[in-house]
Amino acid sequence: MPNWVYNSIEVEEKYTEKLKQISEKGFCNYFKPQPKAYEDTISPTPSKEKNPYVYELSQLLLKYHGYENWYDWRHAHWGVKWDACMGEMDGNIYRFETPWEAPDKSIFELLAKEIPYFIYFWEEEQGFGKEWECENGEFRLLESWDLPVWKDNEDSKIPYESCGTLSYLLEVYTKMGETYPKGYYLEYDLNTYLGSTYKKAMKEYNKHYDITHVSK
Repeated sequence: MPNWVYNSIEVEEKYTEKLKQISEKGFCNYFKPQPKAYEDTISPTPSKEKNPYVYELSQLLLKYHGYENWYDWRHAHWGVKWDACMGEMDGNIYRFETPWEAPDKSIFELLAKEIPYFIYFWEEEQGFGKEWECENGEFRLLESWDLPVWKDNEDSKIPYESCGTLSYLLEVYTKMGETYPKGYYLEYDLNTYLGSTYKKAMKEYNKHYDITHVSK
């Protein structure tokens, strides 16, 4: 299974219908339609000895379209192996998922020719991502964020105590205008700050959570 990237595109209200039309045809495929010749191809391409028919087909595709199979073509043109998945319109926002990576920037450059202003957000399921603003074909990075740095309970040599479901954030973390202090959280959840020390965290934990879930 791939790691999923969560994407969203927000447009002005007057472009909502246009964005909906694009989403219904497949976000990447709308701008860069995949040649129908790739529909029945196999990736990776088998050897000539293993499957001579498919191999010969792949060589024809390479000659006329530049790539041996659908996977190679999509990565070169879309930047992802599958088009937008789990897509939905929420008012003037289109949300969708892509495997492993965000679509190639060239897709958004084509989008900018039809919708001159939009905000694009993506975040990989582990928690790193970026937010862009596009205005009249000019892209401006609004924010980027990496993964928060948590204590590794098994390998860390830093002498912090650990307690079952408690996680320790080693560095101050900033994301989407929010700042999260160093300290203890519940299950790597940045929305559950418990305290700067183990003692304070356990006191807060006992107020709200079942202590039987915490290892001694």
